[in-house]
Amino acid sequence: MNTFVLKIYASNLIKEYNEDINEEIINKINSKLLNNVNNNNLPIKELASAVRRFISRYLVGKNKKADIDPKSLLLHELKRPDLWNKKIENLEELLSDEIKEYKLTVGQCFKFYELIKEKDEKEINLDVPEPIKEENKVTTRRKRKQII
Repeated sequence: MNTFVLKIYASNLIKEYNEDINEEIINKINSKLLNNVNNNNLPIKELASAVRRFISRYLVGKNKKADIDPKSLLLHELKRPDLWNKKIENLEELLSDEIKEYKLTVGQCFKFYELIKEKDEKEINLDVPEPIKEENKVTTRRKRKQII
């Protein structure tokens, strides 16, 4: 995800979902979470992707899916299975281990993503695979041809 898209998100984000995070909590996140002190099975890149999906699906703009209380804990919202690329065993337990101590609210979600987004962005692969060509066959949008 590039910075331009993040700026669009920020401008479409409802004010209640763009609350600041206490400096002490930011320091804890930087020292523990981003340095992977807990060393558990929840990769930070997966967490960053899940937070990004939560923002884009549930909090941004007029097409948001639900009214979510900005005071509710972010931990509970991130347990949604549709936010994760793959099934992670003990997801609730791993999330609790990782972010429970920060007591982040949904209202702080965007600021939290701004802290961890680098871990997400580094993993995005923009390479587009080449189309598969079968021997002696060429596939086009209009019709299939066989070369003789």
